[in-house]
Amino acid sequence: HAARLAGPTGAVVCPTPVYPPFLNAARDSSQCVEVDLGHDGGPLDLPALEAALDEAAALAAEGAEVVLLWCNPHNPTGRVWRRDEMAAVASACAARNVILLSD
Repeated sequence: HAARLAGPTGAVVCPTPVYPPFLNAARDSSQCVEVDLGHDGGPLDLPALEAALDEAAALAAEGAEVVLLWCNPHNPTGRVWRRDEMAAVASACAARNVILLSD
């Protein structure tokens, strides 16, 4: 559960559109940052994702966890992320010490 990993002072980044229970789980955290990845199945908007990760890190209390809730294939669009996109997501998380929680 993303909110439990982040804890009450952490933050969860949730790409949208998303399966509603996933968004509700992210919103259960003290801070939820949504990032629109679009409905058209286009390429990953890495700058938007990185900005959301940075925003979440700024919102989280010092020492608290930041979690990226990730779906592959993305639900509800069915978008399957390419290997290079997944590598970029993993690198962005690692650079910011963000927990990547994926189904």
